[in-house]
Amino acid sequence: MNITARITTLSVAAATLASVQAMDTSLQGGGLVLGGDGKAPVWSVVASADLANKAMDQGWVLSDDATLRLKAGARFYGFGLTAFGQVAVGEDRNASYRANGNPRVEPQNPAQAYAAYIQEAQQRWVAQFSGVPYINAKYVSRKVMPGELVDLNLKLDYLLQINGVYPDGGPFLQLIPHFEWNTYPYQPSNDLKKDQRWLGADMWWATPLAGVEVGANSDWNVAMPGYRGAAAMREFYQAAPFDLAFWQVVNWGSTSYHNYWAGSDHRGLTYGNLGARATVPLAWVDWWVYGQADWTYWLSSEDRDRMSLLNRDAGDLQFAIGIEFRP
Repeated sequence: MNITARITTLSVAAATLASVQAMDTSLQGGGLVLGGDGKAPVWSVVASADLANKAMDQGWVLSDDATLRLKAGARFYGFGLTAFGQVAVGEDRNASYRANGNPRVEPQNPAQAYAAYIQEAQQRWVAQFSGVPYINAKYVSRKVMPGELVDLNLKLDYLLQINGVYPDGGPFLQLIPHFEWNTYPYQPSNDLKKDQRWLGADMWWATPLAGVEVGANSDWNVAMPGYRGAAAMREFYQAAPFDLAFWQVVNWGSTSYHNYWAGSDHRGLTYGNLGARATVPLAWVDWWVYGQADWTYWLSSEDRDRMSLLNRDAGDLQFAIGIEFRP
């Protein structure tokens, strides 16, 4: 079972996956190692840039046109810092954003807040007897122009790795507590733009099957109500000159999470994601080229119905091609 070889070679293939979901499926290295020989790189740096057909985050299409995705990360004595941004290249005339309450009249005082509450209660009452679903969200269309920064994500984490359980002494378990801040700079002020601060952890277990790992994630938003979690598998395979990575993720969330992203009052499963990536070395040392594809689909019919009424897609295919630098 060559887990050690997998970590040292395939980490190049998976280290800077630009994820469309909350759980990071990229392979991490360079943390605090317990067991085995206890050795790990003191520091590591990686950067990538790719061109994708659209910008996505957490199952949501932010801009449905060509997008430049930039990602850079560094790890030092186990502590990691990663920055990820998506810049619009094409123009999307139908992008949407979540507004807080009435998009035209934001409650600024108790009287307005009470009026907005009464209006929402009336809408719920009408929906109950009319059979027309009540959408507990306000989404407004906004054109995305080329050059706009549509998504910015900063993550601080710490990697703890346990080795020495398998006969070869290779990795057995990874624990990655993290704090993540996410914003959508192109949108007017709203909750999703200013209050995404996620505190949580990822866990990955290297199964006895070489190249197959099982993971889980839990995150709590410390700035507004919201919980999200995930269960995942990832597989790594080498077929020279290709390094291949595959992943499958099922996500879930609290009622408030469903409300913010899909406009529903549902609780439980949110969206699933299937992805694959192929990486090939370039002629220059430390440079690689890759192609990546992600398919995302919202699993709840209630979420899909609300998204349809909001004129938003419940399933999307994102693909990208790019380059990566790892000294």
